[in-house]
Amino acid sequence: MPLLLTPKDLERWHALYARSGRSTPFQSPEWLGELYNRHTKGQPRPLFTLHGFVPLVAERKGLSFTLRLAGGDYEDILCAPGDEIVAVTELLEALERESGWIVSNFRALREDGALLTGWDEVQDRVAAARVMRHRVHKFVQLPKTWADYEPQLGKKFAYKLRAAAGRREKAFATNELRRSTAETLDADLEALFNLHASRWTARGEPGVFVDADGRDAFCKASHALLASNQLWLYTLWLDGKAASALYCLVDRRAAYYYIGGIDIAHQKHHPGKVLIAQAIKDAIDAGLHEFDFLGGGEAYKDDWANAERQVYRLVIGRGVLGWIAVRGFGPIDNLLRARKLKREAKRAQAWVKPEPEEG
Repeated sequence: MPLLLTPKDLERWHALYARSGRSTPFQSPEWLGELYNRHTKGQPRPLFTLHGFVPLVAERKGLSFTLRLAGGDYEDILCAPGDEIVAVTELLEALERESGWIVSNFRALREDGALLTGWDEVQDRVAAARVMRHRVHKFVQLPKTWADYEPQLGKKFAYKLRAAAGRREKAFATNELRRSTAETLDADLEALFNLHASRWTARGEPGVFVDADGRDAFCKASHALLASNQLWLYTLWLDGKAASALYCLVDRRAAYYYIGGIDIAHQKHHPGKVLIAQAIKDAIDAGLHEFDFLGGGEAYKDDWANAERQVYRLVIGRGVLGWIAVRGFGPIDNLLRARKLKREAKRAQAWVKPEPEEG
C-alpha cells in the first residue's frame, strides 16, 4: 500500500525535491510515494525536520531495530542547497531522541549527496560512526554529441551494433523502437515485466517483479514519474512482439538505467544494446551530463561506461552495543560481500545460456 502522508507533508516533500541540487529520482515523491514500502524491509518512518526530509525505515531485530534510508540505488536525505549541515544536524538530534535503535545503516550514498556533504562538518558530535566504501557505479560521462561518444565504444563493438541492425532489418517485416507515452505506458510496462521474468527464469531466479502488489505499486509510480518527466521507458518490437525493454529514471543531470529485460530468442540481434544506445543518444540530446548504470558488476557495462563512481555507506552506532557494531561492521561487511560474490559466481557457472532461436 502507498505511503500515507498528509497533503502538507507531500507538498513539502515535492518542494524540497524540486529545490535540491543533490538529489536523484530515487528521493522523489513520485518514486517513493508508491514504493517506500516495497523497496526496503521494515516499517517506513518518514521524518520531516525544520530544514529537510529523511525517508527512514526501521527494521526490527529482536528487541531493537536498525534504521535505514529508503530509495534504491542511491539513497539520501533531502534539503535545500546550502542547508546540508543544518539538515544533518537535525537528523542527528532526531536520532538522539529516538529510542530502541542500535545501528543506523545508511547505504548507497553519493559523496556529493546531501548527507555526506553535511556529515563532514558534524561527524565529531557522534562517538561511534564510520564511513566506508559500499560499491562502485559505472557510468558514461556524456559528450556533446553521439558522434563524439561513438569512437569510445571501439571499432569492434560499434561494428557489432551496425551488423546486428542489418540482421534485424532483414529478418523482420517491422522493427519498432519506442519510448513510452501515456498511451503506451501500460503495454510497455507489461512487456517489461514479461521480458524481465523470462530472462531471469532462464537463469533459475525469480527476478524483481514477483508479486502482483509489487507490480501494481511499480505501475503507479511509473505513471507518476512519466507525468513529471522523470521516466524514459524504451521497448523494441520485432514483428509486433516485444524483444527488449529498458527502464530509466531521469533528472536534470543524468539518466539512470534501473532495470531491463530481453527475449533470449533474439540475443543475436542484440535488442538490449539497441535500447541502451538510444537512451544514451537521448541523454546527450537532452543535454544531460551522465548515463548511470547504477550498482552491479555486470560485464556489459564495460562496453559502454567511461567512468566510475565510488558509493559509500555511513554507519552510526548508539551506546556500547552500537559502538561494538560499528567497530566490527567493516570486516563483517567485507565477509558478507565476499560470500555474495562467491554465490553469484557459482550461479553464473551453473547457468547454461540457452541457444538463441533463428528468427
